[in-house]
Amino acid sequence: PAGSGPVVLIDEGHHMTSQVLNAVKTLINQTRALFVIAAQETIWRKLQASSWQEAKQLVLNRMRERVRLGAPTGDDVASYLQRRTGVWISEAVGRKIAAEAGKWGDFAALRRLAELMLELPTDDRGDQSALECLASVKDMLA
Repeated sequence: PAGSGPVVLIDEGHHMTSQVLNAVKTLINQTRALFVIAAQETIWRKLQASSWQEAKQLVLNRMRERVRLGAPTGDDVASYLQRRTGVWISEAVGRKIAAEAGKWGDFAALRRLAELMLELPTDDRGDQSALECLASVKDMLA
């Protein structure tokens, strides 16, 4: 039954090789563990193309569910920055940052944004400084 065994989390699953895919299939077949594989969708598709036979058995025969996570929303941005920097930003700025973060690495861009904001004096952190720091993040990543 679901929930009665251990959970195995595999991050960066898009970097697996055909041999690792085969090992995961074997573990799925021989254990009661629930496997969660986190992978970037575009790179996962390349893995499926290069190791189609192995990936097909895993994805088509053994997968219970696929969950796709999208880019952060404006609320995600506001919540993340509040937790990391202690500053609430406006909903409008959150939406602007979310739209840009999707182009520059999603939460990785937000992490860099928060790091830059933390370098500012507490009183200088807010909507305007968040947008200025975002411009710096884009310059760093360009």
